Amino acid sequence: MLKSRPLLLTAIFALSLFTCTAPAHADAPATVKVCSSSPQIFGILANTINPPCNAPGLFSSTWHLSNQVIDTSTLTMNVCMSSDPTVRYFNVQSTCRYWQKAYTYSRKANSSVPPTLGLITPGITTTDIALSDIHWNSDAPVKLFTVKAIKADSATNTPLIQSLPAATTASGVELPQVLHVTGLLPSTRYTFTVSATSVDGTTNDSPPSTTITTQDPLPAAPEITLSSGSENVFATTPLVGYTITNSGGPIDHFTISPSLPIFIGLSFDPTTGLIAGTPNGEIPTTPYSITAVNAGGTSTAIFTLTVTPIIAGPTATTVGTLLLLTFAWALFVLIQRRRFARSR
Repeated sequence: MLKSRPLLLTAIFALSLFTCTAPAHADAPATVKVCSSSPQIFGILANTINPPCNAPGLFSSTWHLSNQVIDTSTLTMNVCMSSDPTVRYFNVQSTCRYWQKAYTYSRKANSSVPPTLGLITPGITTTDIALSDIHWNSDAPVKLFTVKAIKADSATNTPLIQSLPAATTASGVELPQVLHVTGLLPSTRYTFTVSATSVDGTTNDSPPSTTITTQDPLPAAPEITLSSGSENVFATTPLVGYTITNSGGPIDHFTISPSLPIFIGLSFDPTTGLIAGTPNGEIPTTPYSITAVNAGGTSTAIFTLTVTPIIAGPTATTVGTLLLLTFAWALFVLIQRRRFARSR
């Protein structure tokens, strides 16, 4: 019972360390001493009772046991530290109680060098910024990046500032970072700076990017109607067709679906959107989708076309031939009858 008492007291004391005092965000040291009768107990408690590090205002850091006589590869503690200096999670002890021993934990501090800006791809009201050089380490990973967008053509303006979370894998390994900045103005020149924030604080802003211009706003989509929705003609008759009225944005070009049959004598103009020509063959009743297109969208109207083939009637040559054949047949029958009568 006496042997277990120091262990119990150690556990109670180690638990109390997480509600007492500790270094806060931006002032976190790279080395701390903790008091415990067992580094295993402290490490276990440190790993199990921390608040989740994905909570707002919390920054993760990994501490390694530095005593050379103990296997440091298995004795690490993952600590959540707060950006609020009044919220602290472990205690730094200058002296330990008689039944305790001081164990030193250490970690790598993050670099104060800001990230390097790589390729910048502007949209209309958004911009993607690739970061080509991030000073990141697993002991104090970057939690967020802060982007400042400054209008280049304004002498005095307030930068648009956005804080964007850093992308990491489930194991904490850094991923390639592309920051998606929103809320920009179209057709506007901007420069950008980026800073990185970890448990060790926030770096200075990066050097400003080259000036980029966001894209022009998209036009309104077309809105078309046809003067006629259908036509039924005989082959060899010129098509009357239709006219197109557009009440929307400017039209870049037209498409038709399905395509007109080949070798029928009709054509579709992608500039005007019209079907024209004189059909020379049959087209069964077919709805054609006439679509107006621009960068802002599309508009479609239906034109149903039927071309009926002409059934040819008897010609004068055909009638004469029939009469001649009829006369020859009648003469043949008459001769045969006379021969039959004589033979009797």
